[in-house]
Amino acid sequence: MLAFLPACTLLADANQPGEPAAESSMPDRNIEQLITLNADRIMALADVVAVAEGQCDGHACIKVLLAKENADTRSRLPSELQGIPVMVEISGPFVTGAPQ
Repeated sequence: MLAFLPACTLLADANQPGEPAAESSMPDRNIEQLITLNADRIMALADVVAVAEGQCDGHACIKVLLAKENADTRSRLPSELQGIPVMVEISGPFVTGAPQ
């Protein structure tokens, strides 16, 4: 099950533009907050179509969905945020509207 969250809040930090936010020292931040704080920067990477809360091997994780494989984007993603694994899945592009 994926719980999609809107890309809202941009964390102001010392990261380079276009890079996901670095791990924070705030120990009580939950996964939804981590996604909210990092979604804008992750969504700005090439071929990213969604950032969502998910389950990976029975544990909470952050899923980054790509429209297609992109090695450069994968290399720019952290392997975890505050101990929460970040996993990449190829979902294909998202299409809105009614099928024709």
